[in-house]
Amino acid sequence: MKCETVLTKDYSNMVKGMAVLMMIMHHIWGFPEKIPALPLSNFEVQLGAAGKICVSIFMFISGYGLYYSFEKKDTIRVWHRVWKVYKRFWQVFLIFVPIGFLYLSKPFAVQEFLANLFCLKFSYNQEWWFLGTYIELLLVLPVMLMANQKKYFPYLIVGLSVLLRGLSGIVNLNSGGASSHIYYFCYYFPSFFLGLLFCKYSLYERFRAVVAKESLCLVICLVLTGMAFVVRSKFGITETTIVMTPLCIYLFVVIFRKIGRANQVFLFFGKHSMNMWLIHSFFCYYYFQKEMLMVSNNAIVDYVLLVAVSLIVSIVIDKIWNYVDKFYTTLKS
Repeated sequence: MKCETVLTKDYSNMVKGMAVLMMIMHHIWGFPEKIPALPLSNFEVQLGAAGKICVSIFMFISGYGLYYSFEKKDTIRVWHRVWKVYKRFWQVFLIFVPIGFLYLSKPFAVQEFLANLFCLKFSYNQEWWFLGTYIELLLVLPVMLMANQKKYFPYLIVGLSVLLRGLSGIVNLNSGGASSHIYYFCYYFPSFFLGLLFCKYSLYERFRAVVAKESLCLVICLVLTGMAFVVRSKFGITETTIVMTPLCIYLFVVIFRKIGRANQVFLFFGKHSMNMWLIHSFFCYYYFQKEMLMVSNNAIVDYVLLVAVSLIVSIVIDKIWNYVDKFYTTLKS
């Protein structure tokens, strides 16, 4: 069976759209100490904390999509993909970071600027750590794919996942620097390469073939996800997130099928997901928090406002750089 029968490119983007909405919820509701002026109920705080699964979802989708591309072309242009990530990142970086220097009296140092520019350091925006981890996983991918045709390949992935996840437990994340890079790489390695294994072995398609009725698939995923979430909440076993991630993604895909053309809303968010990921934390934590977000005492209103502002700014940034590209193309010709 072909990988795309369940998780097509459009469905992947819809899942990314859902994930970025969860990410924004995670940051605005999941850390009440960072936004003390916003009154939150315990339910909203718990919902915000649960939204952290969005990172594993992004990692899984990335691993899945990269392997699907590799399978079609029998190669993967890693440096080209790294360049695309940096290019998209810099389009936001070069607009938002200077605002801090020009209007908010943020100190400027060449070494710090370059370290942030290349995702080696995240002092301008701590929520940008994801980019560094994603690039590092991209760079490791070709090495892992060298064993792609070997029988031991899945055991290699599983073994490394267990080893690295265990290593993340003894790395001091709060010490910063290289330690934070090591921690996040080890922590999210399993989710990224689990997506790869799901694609390589058509595990979604196998699951759907075994459980013929989609409604029964939905029930099974709901029950297993609920059980994993309870185990994580009650006993603090974060490894259940690795199990929950593919289940949540399958749930979302089934829901997107059920809601028909309304799923285009999530597809639209998905196409802006990287920009919104990079942008929203500035308004949530760093720039103009009171002026732009704390306009009401209602957590839902502020969440919707943060989503709307992040989306609008993403659209504007895309248009700005489209004009820049057109102008550059005109000059070259």
